[in-house]
Amino acid sequence: MCRIGISAAALCLCVAACAQRGGVAYEPQAPPAAIEPLGATSYRLLYSFGEREKSGDGVRPVAALHAIGGTFYGTTQQGGTRANSCSFGCGTVFRISPAGVESIVYRFSGGIDGMAPASRLVTLGGALAGTTQAGGAGTACYGGCGTVFRVNTDGTKAKVLYAFTGGHDGAVPLGGLTVAGTLLYGTTEYGGKRGDDCLNGCGTVYSLHSDGSNERILHRFAGGSDGANPLDTLLDVNGSLYGTTMYGGTKTTLCSHGCGTVFRVDAAGTEKILYRFRYALKLADAAYPVAGLLFSGGLLYGTTLAGGTAGLGTVFVVNPSSGKERVLHSFVCCSKASKDGAYPAASLAQAGGALYGTTRGGGANGHGTVFEITAGGKEGIVYNFGARPDGNQPDASLLLSGTELFGTTAWGGRISEGSVFRLTP
Repeated sequence: MCRIGISAAALCLCVAACAQRGGVAYEPQAPPAAIEPLGATSYRLLYSFGEREKSGDGVRPVAALHAIGGTFYGTTQQGGTRANSCSFGCGTVFRISPAGVESIVYRFSGGIDGMAPASRLVTLGGALAGTTQAGGAGTACYGGCGTVFRVNTDGTKAKVLYAFTGGHDGAVPLGGLTVAGTLLYGTTEYGGKRGDDCLNGCGTVYSLHSDGSNERILHRFAGGSDGANPLDTLLDVNGSLYGTTMYGGTKTTLCSHGCGTVFRVDAAGTEKILYRFRYALKLADAAYPVAGLLFSGGLLYGTTLAGGTAGLGTVFVVNPSSGKERVLHSFVCCSKASKDGAYPAASLAQAGGALYGTTRGGGANGHGTVFEITAGGKEGIVYNFGARPDGNQPDASLLLSGTELFGTTAWGGRISEGSVFRLTP
């Protein structure tokens, strides 16, 4: 299942949850005083994907950018080389300059080298490393169970470091890699241990040597109160790994598979659930965390795709020591009174004393936003996407470079195949 597909499925759950709040679609509340449209001092469309599609350009960038020196690297989920297993293209690794000059580093073939990369790249020994959610040698999943790969920045020496089999070792590594010394850490959405609510497996946390050897499962999620289906990259804080699961945890009338969890795993594989979300009819907690976490001032900050006062997603904070959680902001878009965003699906980025994030929907034009929020919960919209030509549906987190924010949109751009943008808040 692709990242866009997962998010779409989650959106259906969000809509269903909102509909249960009184039998009809929940009417968003008037925006609190904390919402202050800020406006962007500068926005620039750097690149529109798909304009060179016949020459093998990528389309559908759903992952954040990664900087090496003065160059940005990223992935597209589709485009590039077409094959029977990926008729819209098997995905690419690309590079782009701050001025918007783009070129393809590598095109996936859709076979054992993987296909459909959907996570942020990392630097590994001077090369690029990442995951593909499908492809590889595993036969238990249609189209392969996913890979961990490495490729030089010039496109040479592409290598599959590990191919998931779809069994106890996991399947569909939707999240990216976390580098810690000579080890790589990551999550798989499926595989591992099966549960009543996750017949394809509830997902895993794994480690791998940087040369691809010694894959080890640190934790197999069990579903239920333990959590299920981690979707994004782990956060390393002093040797402990922090992450989220979209499902599992506490079940409510609005979360039949559980509202999701925040967890910690150490290098020995000892796992602890720090918080179980509890979104319910009379409890406007967060629900369905699909993004990773940010650590700042001893606290963990994140976003959820649903929950909050209007059911349209939240920004939350968790104290990893006490397990106490607080919703900093509930998104309340889509009414005459509010042009706030909706459905945040990416982790937060920090710049100075503020946190920045994206919502894949909502805003003044209904095509997503870039927002700013303080640690105290004061939120404002920095930019409203307009689909064409600037972009539509920013699924990925932002990258801070100097005083500017760089990001991607999955759709939009000049021909609606995705974009790379630069923003000065």
